Amino acid sequence: MERIKITCTACRNQCEIEVEYEEGEVIEVTGNGCMRGMARAQQTVNELDS
Repeated sequence: MERIKITCTACRNQCEIEVEYEEGEVIEVTGNGCMRGMARAQQTVNELDS
């Protein structure tokens, strides 16, 4: 399992979120202020995986 910290750019809040993932699948997202953060986390993991 891996963990990364990113600044979410999905909305103007720009939350600092922590993403825990394994084999390209997001396990947990913390710190997001809205559901867009969850989508941004998955997008980031997909980019890292490719």
